[in-house]
Amino acid sequence: MQGKGHTAKDQQVPLDPPVVEALQAYLNTRVPLHPGEPLFVSHGHRSEGQRLNTRSVRSRIKQHLEAAGITRRGVTPHSLTHTAALIWLNQGMSIEEVQRRMRHGTLETTMIYYRKQGLLNRDPEELKRLLG
Repeated sequence: MQGKGHTAKDQQVPLDPPVVEALQAYLNTRVPLHPGEPLFVSHGHRSEGQRLNTRSVRSRIKQHLEAAGITRRGVTPHSLTHTAALIWLNQGMSIEEVQRRMRHGTLETTMIYYRKQGLLNRDPEELKRLLG
């Protein structure tokens, strides 16, 4: 994964088993990849075979959300990353692990969204102790 601004070094991120399975299924349909080749490529008429850009990814996610009947304003690819963090926390994943997966500099950053939304199911006193 590459950080914001494309200036940070590439970083490894953990993948949950369902994601690994989906990637393996995708890779089984592709011709063998060589180092340096993009994992996900565009099939557009002007960009055939080139690396899929963030705008294209956003567009595809939007299409899938609409096909699933999710058209509420504010549901974006970025908001989905925060939804993932909320799910992880509610399933009992440690705050430190969520922070690492979200690539946040501080635990406070990891928790700010959920305090505002009031959606976190874990005991607020437990979170206070964890955040110190």
